Amino acid sequence: MSGPAPLPDWEQLTRAIPAITAPMRRYLEQVACVLRPGSVSGADLALRAFAAFLTQAAPEVTCLTAVTRRHIEEYKPWLACRPGQNKPRVTTATIAHRLGTLRMFFVRLDEWGWDEAPPRVPMFPGDLPRQDHPLPKALDDATAAKLLRAACNDRRMLVRVTVEMLLRTGLRVSEFTGLAADAVVLGMSLEAIAALLGHRSLDMTLRYAKIASRTVADEYFAVSEKVEALYGQPAQLPADAAGPKMARLRREHHRMLGNGYCTRPAELDCAFESICETCTFFQTSIEFRPTLQAQHDDALAKHQDHRGQLFASLLARVDQDAS
Repeated sequence: MSGPAPLPDWEQLTRAIPAITAPMRRYLEQVACVLRPGSVSGADLALRAFAAFLTQAAPEVTCLTAVTRRHIEEYKPWLACRPGQNKPRVTTATIAHRLGTLRMFFVRLDEWGWDEAPPRVPMFPGDLPRQDHPLPKALDDATAAKLLRAACNDRRMLVRVTVEMLLRTGLRVSEFTGLAADAVVLGMSLEAIAALLGHRSLDMTLRYAKIASRTVADEYFAVSEKVEALYGQPAQLPADAAGPKMARLRREHHRMLGNGYCTRPAELDCAFESICETCTFFQTSIEFRPTLQAQHDDALAKHQDHRGQLFASLLARVDQDAS
């Protein structure tokens, strides 16, 4: 099959069901005012497909007010059996698009208060088939480096800036495109900002960036880099500045807890402040047994079985170490 089976055009459909095609075509005129041409074309196909189904499988329906839930349930398998583009059947994505567009058609007719709208919207969100959307995969270091080198060699500054921004910040594309102009200017050349925002002239970029002079802009970026350097480059002491005793204290760092010690290095942030007992860096000993026993009894009194099991295992470990 070289292509999808052709649908009847509007003239053919109008001769068969004029009371249905009239509001459909008026609807397309309305959405054409706010949607892109490609989206309008997709809506055109979706509505013509449903109109074609009515002429073939439900000739008793001569107006949209007569469309019921039963017609939608019959339309879904009819649509699924249609041949697709170079495929024996239409894809799940096509089915979802056709049904989603048709549902939105009925929803808007109801919201707009058109006389041709059915008594109630005959479709539900659950009518759309679920599509397989694979999760995005993160690039490994070698692939990311290869992408960055390819972007750096691209003659278009927009490509170079965009790829580097996405790789170095971890932003999603939707988050990146939603950034305001003043959110990306710090530390970037004026030319890079112009390419990033799609400006044809630097004057436009300066206007949107609220910097009216190129000289002031250059100075602004230069000072910004120096200020950022002060915060981003903490001073480093020489390796032998701490001395042997301070170095030993640093190696033996222990943080006192109510029922033990935390041996997690000070350089590592701790995300387990409220669940220290489950952290791999947690240590306790027999001297903290009364506290652990009290915590165990409190957990049982409050019917916190998981917490009780945790302190029971700690008590067993303490008793084993002490024996």
